[in-house]
Amino acid sequence: MKQSREGVEAGKEKERREWVLKGLTRSLIYYYSTKGKERMSRSLQRQQQFQSLQEAVAFCASTVPYYKDIFKKHHLSSALASFEDFEKIPLTPKTDLRDLPAERFFPYGRSRSDHWSSTTTGSSGIPVKIYRDSVADAWTKALLFYILNKAGVGLFDRFCRIHAALPDQSSLKGFLMRLGIKRYFSLSVSASNEEMIKDLQKIDPQVIYAYPSTLIHLSVYMEKHHVRLFPKALIGTGEMLPEGWRQHIEKVFQAPLYHTYGSTEFPRVGFECQKKQGYHLFPDVVYLEILDDRGRSVVDQEGEIVLTHLNNPGMPLLRYRMGDCGILSTRSCSCGITFPLLEQVTGRMDDFLVLPSGHKVTARFVTQLEYPEIERYRVVQRAPDLVEALVVPGNHFNEAVTEKITQTLRDACLNEKVTIRIKTVNELPLSRNGKLQTFFREFKANDESEETLRLAPR
Repeated sequence: MKQSREGVEAGKEKERREWVLKGLTRSLIYYYSTKGKERMSRSLQRQQQFQSLQEAVAFCASTVPYYKDIFKKHHLSSALASFEDFEKIPLTPKTDLRDLPAERFFPYGRSRSDHWSSTTTGSSGIPVKIYRDSVADAWTKALLFYILNKAGVGLFDRFCRIHAALPDQSSLKGFLMRLGIKRYFSLSVSASNEEMIKDLQKIDPQVIYAYPSTLIHLSVYMEKHHVRLFPKALIGTGEMLPEGWRQHIEKVFQAPLYHTYGSTEFPRVGFECQKKQGYHLFPDVVYLEILDDRGRSVVDQEGEIVLTHLNNPGMPLLRYRMGDCGILSTRSCSCGITFPLLEQVTGRMDDFLVLPSGHKVTARFVTQLEYPEIERYRVVQRAPDLVEALVVPGNHFNEAVTEKITQTLRDACLNEKVTIRIKTVNELPLSRNGKLQTFFREFKANDESEETLRLAPR
């Protein structure tokens, strides 16, 4: 006898609940594992991380077609004897993920149906589709719980994420919310400030998780219209966080803002604790290298950020070029957590000005226009000899501020013969992924196809 439609649906709902509870259990195990290691000695952390690297390399070299071919081509051994052996593995560029079939990065026997997929924002100009399995998904959720815990937010507090792509509003979320475990709400960055504020007032979240550019938009609106919200904490993600933005956001929301570092490819790389002395890295999840312009691993100096998965067996990436620059510190945070510390994320590898002389200057020197008289800005290099700043003026904007901006840009251009223009605008549109891009160059450098972009010292 055929099952009734209601019986089939009830069976599916039961399966979904079992699947959710299994994932939640796994996330809690990962959460407590991470928490239990936060005071472990650096030497023991490094020893365990090397063992994880050995396992990741052996797995990729034997089961992932892309890496199996690379190890064969370069006559590399999959048995690592040292970190130096690991550094012989060629870097994985974003272009390979974009241009090659995704199956090249899956272990044998895996297919797209075995994964969840998401697409990178394309802020580097190279959007790619990324896949993760249930293990990586459980780790991602576990580390979010951990980050929220360090921000003083509890598992049962209301959590509101403002992002570009709203998740599927399935029964799974409702099921967890009825249990009181996942009081999770989503808003879209495409909504107006007024709409977002009304929704946030209804939700009354204890934590708001959003791009810094979204939070600065909201804080300006709230200040102008005398609006109050009462979160315990704010979590920033997905963009650089200028210190001027942080100060304004925290002042208006009357709550601390903790920034995180990650990407679609590597969702949870590092987080700020309450001391805000850098980004604590998760040694069980990702191995981070900083490479100088010769490709050598360095600490306490700026270089290119390269990451390796230790927890995504569904689509593992070895020595992946994030496209970002940063500084890995040898010091420890005063909070007592002993995880490695990423001192700063200083910008993107492709965020640099190209001057008439051919000299390259990192764009972070033109993305620090943090003046109280302006609300938002974007610096656009139209040509080697033309730089334009688009500014949304705030209260008390005047000629003196224009002169300050002009001098900042002129200094960044090393006083070469570059025309500086300041243009006031009513609004700066967000990119398609909901972020506010503060620097953009409209032309390519002659050598931009080179693997290593050398940023000029200042």
